[in-house]
Amino acid sequence: MTFDDEKLPPTQYLLYGVLVARYRTGEPYWTFHSKALPAAQALAAAGLVTYWVDSGNRVGLRPTDRLIRELGDYQTPRDKEIDKLKARIAFLEELHLDALAERLAPLLEQRAAAAAAKNDKEE
Repeated sequence: MTFDDEKLPPTQYLLYGVLVARYRTGEPYWTFHSKALPAAQALAAAGLVTYWVDSGNRVGLRPTDRLIRELGDYQTPRDKEIDKLKARIAFLEELHLDALAERLAPLLEQRAAAAAAKNDKEE
């Protein structure tokens, strides 16, 4: 049986979408209101999620092989920014501007750290 998330009922689709987004950022589970538990139970019955009924009503994505393949190339915005900064440093080094690259490296690292801190605050 193949899984098509677009065929889920609206509440299940929304809950599943939230969990996929959280999974991408490294969150193993997310807390939902108790009104979302029927949707979580239906997704659990389909083998897509695991849920815990406790004080937080936590629901976690069960990482299937298909999901891992789909999300395998995902990069967080912070990682993308770091890759861009590394590419800039490499470009400067290729131009034989090693001295300038050495002077700019700490500034670019500070910028990456600031971007990471901003992302952490937004989450």
